[in-house]
Amino acid sequence: MSEQIILKLGGRPMNEAALVAGFEFAKGSKKPVLAYFMEDEALFQASRFSFSKEVHVCGAKRGLEVHELRRESKIAMRALSREVKQRSKAAQIDSEFVMLNGNGPEVLQAQVEQPNVMVLGEHQSARQLAKECKKFSDQGELQGILMAGPRAGYHLNGPLAVVVHELSAWEAGLPLLRGYLASSTDLLIYCVGDVINDQDQILASLDNDYAGEVMIESLRRCDQSRLIWMMERAQPGLFFALPGAPYLVTEKDIEAMIRLLPCPLFVSLSHPS
Repeated sequence: MSEQIILKLGGRPMNEAALVAGFEFAKGSKKPVLAYFMEDEALFQASRFSFSKEVHVCGAKRGLEVHELRRESKIAMRALSREVKQRSKAAQIDSEFVMLNGNGPEVLQAQVEQPNVMVLGEHQSARQLAKECKKFSDQGELQGILMAGPRAGYHLNGPLAVVVHELSAWEAGLPLLRGYLASSTDLLIYCVGDVINDQDQILASLDNDYAGEVMIESLRRCDQSRLIWMMERAQPGLFFALPGAPYLVTEKDIEAMIRLLPCPLFVSLSHPS
């Protein structure tokens, strides 16, 4: 289980869908939220160069003043701090808000010493999210990354959808699944390929006190396009991608999923012991 839920915020508007799903994870796993506001010093320094100047009709140039940018950054940071505090109070979990100077994954990764769940809480394009996801997954010992693309809604009343391609992947992702299921209602499991024969083991591994409805569908094969089609039909609240998911191999695969999914995506990075 993760030690904390790490929330990455910054100069871009917050992603409501990612925040809702992230706080559901925190509430279910009873883990505190540690929110980092990434203040990019390089952006402030870039405002001094000529390419950042506005040229008016009269020929005069007006630049982006560093002190104005810093002031706007502080205003955004205070607003996000209040948002995190309110959501934490509603979920009845602890939270902390910290400002970091820098914007790269390596800056944030240096602060993360224990396995955690990372929530990419800024509104970004699918391509930007996929790049960040790949960079974070290549560094450190993160247990998983949660993000939401442009089509993702933030009303998590739908089931939790999981595609099971290997029994070992199911077992590796189960600790985090349990954390989310504590605050979820129904579980929708798509068993693909040979794992169809392991359905009894999959059901037996769920906690006896889990009160939600479990629905299982058997599929001989499942490619990415069919997976998107199934998600459109099921309208899940969150799609949970187990470790080593074959449809999330490359950065382009991740980008396509983020861009097309109608719900937030959680990529589990846990590995079988």
